[in-house]
Amino acid sequence: MAVNVRDFFHKHGAIYLQYTILCAVFFINSLFIIKYVSRTRVPPTVFIAAYFLVVIGILYLYPKIFRRFVRFETALFWATTFLCAALFFVLIHSIKMLDVQVDRVTAITYWNEYLFKGVFPYLSRTQFDQGPSGLPGLFLIAMPFQLAGDAGYLQVATFLLFAFVVRSAGKGVRSHQILLLLLSSASFLYEVAAKSELFSNMVFIVGVIAFAEHIKHAKTNAKIIMLACLTGLACCTRGIVAVPVLLYFLRYFTIKEMKTAILFYAVSLGIFCLLIVPFLFWDFGAFMENSPLAFQTNKTSPFFSGGMLLLALIIGLRKPTYRKTLMIAGFALFVLMLFTFISLIHAHGLTQAFYGSKMDISYFTISLPFLLLGFGVIKNSSKSSDLPPP
Repeated sequence: MAVNVRDFFHKHGAIYLQYTILCAVFFINSLFIIKYVSRTRVPPTVFIAAYFLVVIGILYLYPKIFRRFVRFETALFWATTFLCAALFFVLIHSIKMLDVQVDRVTAITYWNEYLFKGVFPYLSRTQFDQGPSGLPGLFLIAMPFQLAGDAGYLQVATFLLFAFVVRSAGKGVRSHQILLLLLSSASFLYEVAAKSELFSNMVFIVGVIAFAEHIKHAKTNAKIIMLACLTGLACCTRGIVAVPVLLYFLRYFTIKEMKTAILFYAVSLGIFCLLIVPFLFWDFGAFMENSPLAFQTNKTSPFFSGGMLLLALIIGLRKPTYRKTLMIAGFALFVLMLFTFISLIHAHGLTQAFYGSKMDISYFTISLPFLLLGFGVIKNSSKSSDLPPP
């Protein structure tokens, strides 16, 4: 019986993983549709049904269309990517910061403005009297885009980075499907329109992991130092990034590469401390009172978050592959947010948790880039095609 079970999962496991990822993505986007479309006169079920048909079309109809243009698939992919990036740029440029009913972009903008003025930045408050919830690395990443005119432009840059990572993982129809699934995602489009940075934050982590995989078999000191700087910066954005970082980097180096490993961890830790410690010395009391870690830990259960980190530590020690890291990270982050969502519904009721301010469903978006890339790298061992079976 055990052999039959193993054979079953060997033949069909990839199929069920694909559909599980798609269900998670569909669930996330349905939450956004239900919450925000319900403010209009159109029933949310209409949009959910339309979104379902779009997803079915991407999975089963688009491959048939793709075969007719397979010779131009690279040009088609990048033309779509750059056209959408241009549209996002125009949209972000046309929306004034204070017109957005979400204060993530103002949190970044005011934090950096306080820093430029020499005022302790964690004392800044948004138009909704909310403090910044990110660690210093997040604001440093967004700073060049703010200086260019709008911190929201970060969304355009990370969208292009995501497209590049998708293509580096594999060409063909699957890369097109991932791109289209993202572009049809209500949660992603909400992030762009609201100039939020949750998706961008996670794509930055994905980019770091993709770069690490690219240099895995050519670890020169220069490349490792660059990777370590990026990893230290990434770890200094949000505490939740510890999940994918632990999954991928715990067993990144072999025994023979101990000197290189020490260099990597020393530089990563140095960059992390370089970004955090100055704020501790600047105003320790204000930092602890307005600690971004306090803002972040109250979004999730500390016990469940700790359990998730422990699980990431255990799995990371088993040395998961690049593909498995993306998939597991996506599931882990999704389950963490889902558990938080269910806990808040239990504690405060559905209305307060979902429609009220107890739960920000935007946090589900942190799992989206990992889920989509995880969907893209799963190989179906029972089919020669890389598509889910009809």
